[in-house]
Amino acid sequence: MCRNVIPNDYLNNPVLLSHDKNSEENRNQDYQWYYEGGNGWWKYDRRSNSYLEELYNKGEKEGSLLLAGNLYRIDFEKNIQIRVSDQTKTRKIRRDTPFLPAKGIAGIIVSSSIDNVASTDIQVIEDAERDERLIQALKLLMITLQMKIPFPKWFHLDLSAISRRALCNQMNWRFCLRQTCYRFNSNMSKTSTKTSKINKKAITSSDVYKPVGPYSQAVLTDKTLYVSGVLGLDTQSNMICGIEGQTRQALNNLKSILEAGESSLQGVLKTTILLTSMDDFPCVNKVYAEFFTEVYPARSTFQVVKLPLNALIEIEAIALIGIKEVACPCSR
Repeated sequence: MCRNVIPNDYLNNPVLLSHDKNSEENRNQDYQWYYEGGNGWWKYDRRSNSYLEELYNKGEKEGSLLLAGNLYRIDFEKNIQIRVSDQTKTRKIRRDTPFLPAKGIAGIIVSSSIDNVASTDIQVIEDAERDERLIQALKLLMITLQMKIPFPKWFHLDLSAISRRALCNQMNWRFCLRQTCYRFNSNMSKTSTKTSKINKKAITSSDVYKPVGPYSQAVLTDKTLYVSGVLGLDTQSNMICGIEGQTRQALNNLKSILEAGESSLQGVLKTTILLTSMDDFPCVNKVYAEFFTEVYPARSTFQVVKLPLNALIEIEAIALIGIKEVACPCSR
């Protein structure tokens, strides 16, 4: 530029060009990730590209990516992607300018109209984002049901086709474009039932009479204590007289077993009472209320023809462990 046309104010007070605050971000967005297909290089879709670029800028050596229904491990050091389900399936990847000729975008064939490609790409991304949480929740539900229910269960998947394909690949299901209902196969359920282990421990209290049959006073599994039916017997296995005395003794026996299992009456969730006569029900309730306070445990009461050792009452319970009995502040 000729000096004569340069403004005098610029000559006297030169001003440097302002720095673009987004220049660094713009430079990062000027890169596109590609993977090598059978007939050339393919672009990763916009969301996958941003994810790979983020990992790369953080200096990560590896990453995981769901592509066309398959889970891949991305190795940035070797510049390859490896299919997790079949590690013989590898493809080269590269980081280059976004103007490199490509066959398509993440499995979507490039058409003659750029606008059509862009709109299709956005739709796939939106579908994947919409279904991502649904897939995670469904997988968690499947794992839970798979461990607890040993028979096939049907599931209706309200997911897009690309997400259903991804889930089918992970669950080893056969994918069908029009099929939206799937179920566990019987082999999967049987395997899960065999491999699941139940840890249980017998609980015994020396303050309670010995069992009158081949059973444990209580069984502990995880944090739940299952107490067998207790009778109104003292420590010498002598039966207490009368319904009131037997009820009180049975509840004292129950309390001792609960304490031996690191629980208490406050930890009881449910009780079951067996009576030989429903005429004794009011008396049982009166004594029962002396031992339990609000919130009262759930309860079932049945009349039976006869109980062991000609007892008038039998009480069993289910309780949580780790809940100690706390004295009322008024009694201190």
